[in-house]
Amino acid sequence: MTSQFTMWLYPLLILSVVSLFIRIRLPLPWSWGFIIQSLPLILCAVLGLTVGPDWMYAIIGWALVFVFYVPPKVFYTNLQRYLTALDADGLRRSGRNIKLLFWGLPGDFWSDMTFSLACFVEKNAEGAEALLSKWQNRRGLPKSVAGIPNSYRLIGRGIMWQWDDIIEAYERIRAEGGAPGALLPAAARAYSETGRFQHAVACFSEAKLVDQNLALNNLALQLLPFFSLVGATHQTNALVSILSHNKNDFPEHTQLYWLGRCNLANGDFAQARELLLKARASSQSKLFQDRIDTQLALVNANEISTPCDLSAEEKNSLVSGLWKGFSRAAFVQEIVSPRRKSITVIALCVILIALFAVTDMWHVAALFDPRKLTEFAILTDSVTNTIMNTCALDPAKALSGQYWRFFTYLFLHANETHIVLNIIGLYWFGRVAENIFGTTRFLAIYLVGGLLSGVVHALLSPDQIAVGASGAIMAMFGAVGAGIYRLKDKIPEPIRKFQLSWLGGLALAQVVLDQLIPHVAAFAHLGGMVSGFAIGMLLSIRTPSLTEVDGTQKFIGG
Repeated sequence: MTSQFTMWLYPLLILSVVSLFIRIRLPLPWSWGFIIQSLPLILCAVLGLTVGPDWMYAIIGWALVFVFYVPPKVFYTNLQRYLTALDADGLRRSGRNIKLLFWGLPGDFWSDMTFSLACFVEKNAEGAEALLSKWQNRRGLPKSVAGIPNSYRLIGRGIMWQWDDIIEAYERIRAEGGAPGALLPAAARAYSETGRFQHAVACFSEAKLVDQNLALNNLALQLLPFFSLVGATHQTNALVSILSHNKNDFPEHTQLYWLGRCNLANGDFAQARELLLKARASSQSKLFQDRIDTQLALVNANEISTPCDLSAEEKNSLVSGLWKGFSRAAFVQEIVSPRRKSITVIALCVILIALFAVTDMWHVAALFDPRKLTEFAILTDSVTNTIMNTCALDPAKALSGQYWRFFTYLFLHANETHIVLNIIGLYWFGRVAENIFGTTRFLAIYLVGGLLSGVVHALLSPDQIAVGASGAIMAMFGAVGAGIYRLKDKIPEPIRKFQLSWLGGLALAQVVLDQLIPHVAAFAHLGGMVSGFAIGMLLSIRTPSLTEVDGTQKFIGG
């Protein structure tokens, strides 16, 4: 019988080989460290599958995955967090630590980029420029990062509130017929800070933020200054609510600051003063406190920070148009990267875990009584055997009249690895499927798709007994692919193509793994995926409520 640990080695091998393939296509001065990091992962997978012991190599391999891939994600998260809080010390810590994760040129590059931001926060423009110039037009950089020094230079100008310089650079490039590209978000912020809101909306429109598959938090962070400075109270509150979902990434003083500036833009000086004073008291950044002091000076003089000559109708038109674009982007993100918690999906996960705990209780009993002599051991063994013998998908019995097995087998699992992988798939694709089709149709996909996967398995693998929710989860997977394919008018084409390509690659990987791993119900997986895709093409897609973006992740309608 195949060890559970062997089942973890095949995904490790595929992921590490794909990672290596991607990295060897980058310039060698940049990629050599990443290539070296991929090699021990491949080695662990190969040795675990051929030499053993599989448990040791599986543990070492996935531990290395955690070491090599999780900390960089933490680095990028902290970088945004410290930048939002204008925390120079935090930026410098990140700049020092990144060299432990990225070796060679990438480590030097990201360290200098992070230190340049710290210099800007400390109002040391010369030091920042020296670090950025060092990498300007540097050989050996991938195209994806070659433009970052210029982008960080613009971010630095924004940190130092050099709005006129940003606008001048943007308008000069436009006048010369160049493509503003990375300048657009910075120019939109600069125009917003100077009260030229029509120009800001034009920049957002040209940047096509909706088509860029930005994470919801990043998109909200880019749009928040506009809505706050134009005095759009409802939209500002909604964006702050979304961003404050994780207070570590968007600290309280930043929330209060933008709420205060929104009140100031509306001429509510008393409320603006109260919020700004609270923001100043909770901020540890000298630069942030200076910014707040600037706004408090305007409050004390009863002056609006960003006056504009727009009529109420023009202002509402700009706000509603940009908000409509954000709402569409929020809907797309709930499809491709769901954050919303689903009671239905969680309930299914709990049911699966509870039933597994019951059927796997004999393992616990065996730890204390290997010979199974106690009443508890005998009872648990009897319960497990009864449930499995009665509810597992035995093709011969199911096709002979015990039709309930096509349903009950979906809630049983063979071992810990089996249920862990299925819970992960259910939690991710279940939320996506529910967002696309709605709760009732999602449940129909899960149950009907799972049932059909069992029928396919019984017909094509009549000698193999099966358990597990894999067929139902593959049905959800297929339905998600169908739903994204059909959402042509809701999901921007670049995002839609990328998602379909990613799902196609995942489906191919699943088919390959089904052929490599012994004792896997391959036809159940394939039957579930095909039936789910067919069901997804037939079921109606819910109508999204594009006005419901309240920051509580309840972006569901229809």
